[in-house]
Amino acid sequence: MNNMKNWLSVAASAVLMVSFVGCGSDGNNSNSANSASYSSPKVGDQVALNNMEFPLATAKFANGFELNATWGIGSGATHKASDANNTFYTITDRGVNIKCKDDEKVVGMDICEKGKIFPFPDFTPTIIKFKIEGDNAIVQEVIPLKDRDGKKISGVSNPISNFTEQAYDINGSELPLDIDGVDSEAIAALKDGTFWISEEYAPSILHVAADGKVIKRLVPAGLESEYATAIYDVVGALPAIIAKRHENRGIESIAVSPDQKTLYFMMQSPLENPDADAYATSRNIRLYKMEIADPSNIKEYLYVMDKPDTFLKDNESKTRKQKDVKVS
Repeated sequence: MNNMKNWLSVAASAVLMVSFVGCGSDGNNSNSANSASYSSPKVGDQVALNNMEFPLATAKFANGFELNATWGIGSGATHKASDANNTFYTITDRGVNIKCKDDEKVVGMDICEKGKIFPFPDFTPTIIKFKIEGDNAIVQEVIPLKDRDGKKISGVSNPISNFTEQAYDINGSELPLDIDGVDSEAIAALKDGTFWISEEYAPSILHVAADGKVIKRLVPAGLESEYATAIYDVVGALPAIIAKRHENRGIESIAVSPDQKTLYFMMQSPLENPDADAYATSRNIRLYKMEIADPSNIKEYLYVMDKPDTFLKDNESKTRKQKDVKVS
């Protein structure tokens, strides 16, 4: 059981991992969006619990720099009550991304000024089912997220009014923003085979079928019209105020009650309410309880975060601010 607990701890905190290799230019810089085929975990693949890596792809930048990426299999992890005790589901994040302000530090070249670089823009957020045997994890299912037509969706930024993140490829060309894209964070598996997934763009929660198709996406009330072109159903059922989340600090956590009737979901940080200064200094996080059969039946609770100076280890390298404390 200790192995399972350790693995869940790793899975819940992992993101898509990258390793960097510096090299001389080979003269081939045609990889404008690096949309080559990606390696993916396969059913039956087996990895050690203390090294759960699967190859993804390599991006070659114009200066000859290579970014070698592996899958980070779990932005979130969950267990379905009807499954065996050694079986778990995980959800990836939106995929490898680099802040424009960090491009020279990470890649060694100036690519963009503000926004995110997506070295692998065709990456699809994916649910992966694992079975634990001894010190190993064995892949049971690989479930990419899809729209209602069965087309895989991306993790690229949404073009919505409360989110201004521009997306770029590895050459600094703007990528088309994706209204269907999700920045997936956490997952809850239901006995009926469906999933609920939280994400940070809108922010929203998604009801997803067993095959990965998005059944519906619940967004803050008032934002649903901006998702009119999404290729799945979008409902403005969540409290309108959570649209005031700080960028990349959306709905980070989600869970289902034992009777499968209620969802709980939680913001990562305080809202920018009444203004951005409140996000940076507040200690109040919003936790919501939603009846699955009636999403309009939502109750709100308040969680008060600890002060930053109580995190002694985190303050050893530099003095932490209140905005550094967050729910993950």
